[in-house]
Amino acid sequence: MRQELSRRHAWSIKEFSREKKIGRDAIYDAIRDGRLIARKLGRRTIILDDEGEAFLKSLPKLELNDPRHRFGRSPKTASDVSADSAASPPANLETAVAK
Repeated sequence: MRQELSRRHAWSIKEFSREKKIGRDAIYDAIRDGRLIARKLGRRTIILDDEGEAFLKSLPKLELNDPRHRFGRSPKTASDVSADSAASPPANLETAVAK
């Protein structure tokens, strides 16, 4: 019961951003896109706790085998790095050769 009384019921954009570790631009984008419901109180924009939690729960789950994410993949080895650098010569190579 005591824990329920101390629960936060509304957040400003700045507070929500700081507490949830989400950038302000991402929050405003989500509001603009209709993915996050915000309310106005005078000039202040507030996010109700329930709406903020619903937004966070609606975010897609991270798929560890998705190649777009570095999670779940082994880090590059030294041979991978040397193969990458051998495949593409430095951009200033023509300038160095011309001198």
